[in-house]
Amino acid sequence: MKLPKTFIAGIICITLSGACYVSEHVFYNYVDENGVLQESLFIPLTLFFGFIGLVLLVVAAIIHIRAATR
Repeated sequence: MKLPKTFIAGIICITLSGACYVSEHVFYNYVDENGVLQESLFIPLTLFFGFIGLVLLVVAAIIHIRAATR
């Protein structure tokens, strides 16, 4: 069975979302000596990749269900 490209793209986006989440918590997200919270762009990227990945997986599921009912 060949996987649809939308499914593969969704899995890649979910993986990138996880990588951004881990990177944020490993390299950033701490309070420096001046009491300032240090954050990066990884949290918005986590949410963006996660949302796009979920949308692509839902689209892939809809395409699969429509093809199976024909």
